Amino acid sequence: AWAASVCMRPASATKRSRVDVPRVMFEFDAAAIELAAEAEVAALRERGVREGDSIGWLALNRPRALALLRACERLGARYVPLNGRLAAPELAAIVRHAGLQHLLHDDTMAALAGQVLALAPLPQPHSPGRAPGDLMLVYTSGTSGQAKGAVHTAAAMQANIRAAIDAQGFDASTRTLAVLP
Repeated sequence: AWAASVCMRPASATKRSRVDVPRVMFEFDAAAIELAAEAEVAALRERGVREGDSIGWLALNRPRALALLRACERLGARYVPLNGRLAAPELAAIVRHAGLQHLLHDDTMAALAGQVLALAPLPQPHSPGRAPGDLMLVYTSGTSGQAKGAVHTAAAMQANIRAAIDAQGFDASTRTLAVLP
């Protein structure tokens, strides 16, 4: 089941913000993500997504990101989460480097997505070096220059999860927070 609540974090709690920042908390289970992933697979196929395509996701953090990741895995596409805190020219450089064929966004990022697409129209040519099993391409913050892409395979991500479960003693009652991008 999906549930969401919004809480406000006082400006004094963070050095980066001078206004109250809304925090949205989602609760969901694996069955809900899998059901949503099936819907995303159908929607992506309707958009013309094919195996080997790269799909950009420009949005606030929300469960749909997980559903899109699972949908990309099923389709053999590569999921590219994009950081909405970057400026349009920075995102356009990532769009070109990643070789995006599709860019999805939520309502909060519609204007930024439009700016990005004006600078880097789609589809871009497929990026070189794409290999079967590549599932996600995540870009660094670019603190030492241009943002750099790091490819993650499904197998490596699953191995990392198993290692974290073993190392940290997670069990079925464990809850964890994963934030991306």
